[in-house]
Amino acid sequence: RETPYGSPLHANLEKMPPTLIFVGTDEGLFDDSVRLADRIKNAGGSVTLEIGEGMIHIYPLFNFLPEAKTALEIAGRFLRERFET
Repeated sequence: RETPYGSPLHANLEKMPPTLIFVGTDEGLFDDSVRLADRIKNAGGSVTLEIGEGMIHIYPLFNFLPEAKTALEIAGRFLRERFET
């Protein structure tokens, strides 16, 4: 559990690319997601943490939720800002 292969929380995050993390407040990985975002920032990386209030794990995939549509718009903007020429 405490190896980089088991959890990115234990990895060297100094060379992480810009990272976008979606997490719901009602999912088991909420605390780990917040800690990962903090670790990326502390390693000098660029990270955006989007917290879905009352959302469950992988909520952006549930396209019938308004929050999922918003999450996908955020993801699209994140990618366009980094990859459009």
